[in-house]
Amino acid sequence: MSNGSHSTTTTTRAIGVLTIAAALVAATTGCAMIRQQTADAWSVTYQVTTDAPAGTALTDVSVRGAERRGDAPTAHRYPQVTTTALSAGTAGSRWQQKAIVLTGDRARVAVTPPPETTATCRVLLDGKRAIAERQGQPGRPVTCSVTTPPFPG
Repeated sequence: MSNGSHSTTTTTRAIGVLTIAAALVAATTGCAMIRQQTADAWSVTYQVTTDAPAGTALTDVSVRGAERRGDAPTAHRYPQVTTTALSAGTAGSRWQQKAIVLTGDRARVAVTPPPETTATCRVLLDGKRAIAERQGQPGRPVTCSVTTPPFPG
């Protein structure tokens, strides 16, 4: 076999391997997109409460989920967010954000309060039912991470 023939065979094989790899990636991506569109999904509320007044800055905030139904879930990071007041007559403050999380996927929120401030995180399904809750130590990061349950019945 001459050098030209060997080079052509090698090139043909390489193209074949790349074509198969591209098809696998497309199939995997397609399946993920179909799942995002058709799978059961929860409206998740990530909630962080503090023992500090409204206007408290929380840092290193991250949440996981999609902004809208059908979007791919991603980790959203915020260098800093600010809390708002709780209901009248209640001490402390809160920050919250909604996301869409498919059933069986991970719902996660993490935040760091300022020194001497205690933060508690919660993951709520449909804004009501808590499926994760954790209280941190003053000034220390706190994380709530949980796999969302299947829909009932």
